[in-house]
Amino acid sequence: MSGRFPLILLTNDDGIFSEGLAANEKAFAGIGLVYVVAPDRERNANSHTITLAEPVCVAPEGNRRYSTTGTPSDCVNIAVHRLLPRKPDLVVSGINKGANLAEDVSYSGTVGAALEATLLGIPAMAVSVAASKGWLFEPAARAAREIALWILENGLPPGTLLNVNVPNQVDGSPLRLRWTRLGRKRYGDFLQEGTDPSGRRCFSYGRDALQYIEDGDTEDTDWMAVRNGFVSVTPLRLDMTDLEFLESRKRLGLKRVPVGQAGAGSAPEEDGR
Repeated sequence: MSGRFPLILLTNDDGIFSEGLAANEKAFAGIGLVYVVAPDRERNANSHTITLAEPVCVAPEGNRRYSTTGTPSDCVNIAVHRLLPRKPDLVVSGINKGANLAEDVSYSGTVGAALEATLLGIPAMAVSVAASKGWLFEPAARAAREIALWILENGLPPGTLLNVNVPNQVDGSPLRLRWTRLGRKRYGDFLQEGTDPSGRRCFSYGRDALQYIEDGDTEDTDWMAVRNGFVSVTPLRLDMTDLEFLESRKRLGLKRVPVGQAGAGSAPEEDGR
């Protein structure tokens, strides 16, 4: 940081008036120049969505606080390019009401905002409280502050963000952090069926059961760490390339099928080189 007072952007997917965001604002006061740019309403499960079909509007909500009509990713993009005095040193997304563990990170608007920041070359973290109700935000904000201070001092590798999940623990209890990997989760059918006033068949999503997969050694997974009372800190990467599969294909080679000569259902031929 070279002694410069850090500029920190706070955002979320639960909306500008969320208790989790307020807890982060309080925790981060004094460690940097804090700006808040968040959706004007809940935008859960928006993933890394940006708004293309319509304009995104911005409204002031107090000193260095703004709401937008867009998604969490919109909030980060607009903040960085239009609202902040300079590029932020850190983006913190959350605190989310509920866990973002295992493959659920692919749905999460909280994680999506941190992904957008990482895409823009800014260190970022997503923070969630692992509970379905009765969320205790102050301990999570305390964990977020400590991890943020570490990031500001040490930085993050390019293209990497941190996904933090905090057990719903009583404030004042000691924070125990554990570096983890993404676990796996079993997804089933949790659709709820009904009809609209005109009689059309409709579906809505209920809350899916938390069925995490115990595939061998799960001690270093995010969900197991939280279950055991640890704050889970998982490094995620923008680069989703399956390097193991890629290298195996390179070793085998693959002969390209000329355009216009491949019939329906034809398979590419292996190149012996």
